[in-house]
Amino acid sequence: MPPSPTSAGKPDFDWIHWLPSPAQIITKEGEILAMNRQFAEMLGYEKPEDLVGNNNFKLTKKEDRTADIRDTQAIIKAGLGTYHKTKRYLAKSGDTVYAQVKGRPVQGVIVVEVASFRRGNQSGTGPAAGYDLLNRIMNRAPFLIYTRDLNGRFTLINRCAEEAWGITRREIEGKTPHDLFEKDRATKMLDHDAEVAQSGKPHEFEDHMIAHGREFVSLTWAFPLYDEKGFLTGVGGMAADITPRIKAERKLRKLSRKYEDAYKELKLIQLQLIQAEKMESIGRLAAGVAHEVKNPLAMMLMGIEYMSNLPKEVDPNLEEVLEQMRTAVKRAEAIVHGMVDFSANRQLEFHHVTMNFIVESCLPFLRHELTRDHIDLELDLAPDLPEMRVDVQKFEQVVVNLALNAIQAMGRSGGTLTISTSTEQLVGLPYDAGIRTRDHLRTGDTVTTITIKDTGPGISSENLQRIFDPFFTTKPTGEGTGLGLSICRKIIDLHNGWIDVFSKVGAGTAIRIMMKVSSNESADHENNPTD
Repeated sequence: MPPSPTSAGKPDFDWIHWLPSPAQIITKEGEILAMNRQFAEMLGYEKPEDLVGNNNFKLTKKEDRTADIRDTQAIIKAGLGTYHKTKRYLAKSGDTVYAQVKGRPVQGVIVVEVASFRRGNQSGTGPAAGYDLLNRIMNRAPFLIYTRDLNGRFTLINRCAEEAWGITRREIEGKTPHDLFEKDRATKMLDHDAEVAQSGKPHEFEDHMIAHGREFVSLTWAFPLYDEKGFLTGVGGMAADITPRIKAERKLRKLSRKYEDAYKELKLIQLQLIQAEKMESIGRLAAGVAHEVKNPLAMMLMGIEYMSNLPKEVDPNLEEVLEQMRTAVKRAEAIVHGMVDFSANRQLEFHHVTMNFIVESCLPFLRHELTRDHIDLELDLAPDLPEMRVDVQKFEQVVVNLALNAIQAMGRSGGTLTISTSTEQLVGLPYDAGIRTRDHLRTGDTVTTITIKDTGPGISSENLQRIFDPFFTTKPTGEGTGLGLSICRKIIDLHNGWIDVFSKVGAGTAIRIMMKVSSNESADHENNPTD
């Protein structure tokens, strides 16, 4: 109850005697204006009049007086709300009285109420002992504890908060988060207070802060504070430093990603080994089939040639039938030769040439098909390309095969065939554990490239995964053996190069080949491509 003026103009403090707990009213200078009987008896005096008019600070232990004066004056100056603290009073007998007090400013004076107390020569039990224990627990707690009033001003922090924020509890009283922290974080803290005050329920959240040049993350539990009458007076909070946990989680996630990448890498290696074994098996099978079929085909061709010398009068359809048989046998021979090329592990003859040289030497083989199918040819050849180490005949076979495939994909309705060359620094090459050769491509190598691009219908994602499989073809029956791209890839592998296919249905296809730029050391290995 605030003081009320009397008829003489002086405040009426009689209401202090109605309070059930020890209480007194003092000025900011410490003068005792009024006191009830309970407060006087707490200090061992018979009646309040024995102390009214004296200085309250002289009732405090000598070593506490300076701090008590500063705190009392700060309450008036800063206009703080209710504050709680443990004080040490001197009783009339000289004993120390430990009191848990609550102070609040009212119209320029301070009302001090005692919640509980005990004398120094009494047993450490009861409410006062409990407050002392709670105070010790708060200051020994390994996490931050704070309270703020409804205006966002700090009223209490524990020792852990002092160390984390670099400010004492006396210095922080009356300050708001905006006085201590950067704007965004201070606003966030006050927003959390508003949520707690509005909901009347505890909230849990993570908070990022920087203190003493160190960034750390805290897990904070904020909760509403009420007075003895159930009115909301502020918000309290406890915050635990979880930075080590966050760092451990980040490290664990990093390790998890690393192990996931390693697992994917192992799966890729496994698939490559399976593919390599499959290709080796197909190669052995192809060699055996080619050997067994080659001789019968030769005999059939000899028979066709013999029958072509018979008189036409024998059968007017003989010549047409023999021509169809000859075409079929030659197609079978082409398949056999392709199988032999696919399965053969021939010695390559390496030479140092540029990619532009290969392109220019292949153009005469493409002129007829380009003209017949009304295909426009666009060349984008980079100048001054470095040399690469290749078997010229085999590499020309690859370029011609890929170019003819592109022409056939566009059909006879026309289109554009683009052949471009360049040199670049290799980045992001997929890991290939199956090759450990000195000349194998590695990230950071300088490579020379050729890209063959068409404007055809493109390749579906399902077929794109199979285009290098032997005997797989999307061409109509009789127009392709399905070995062309398989042979191209094998030739590129023998050169320790890389071939990629990029395609989208309706947008055409681009095939890129990358070859390592030749070095002087390569001359020592001209005839050993797989060392």
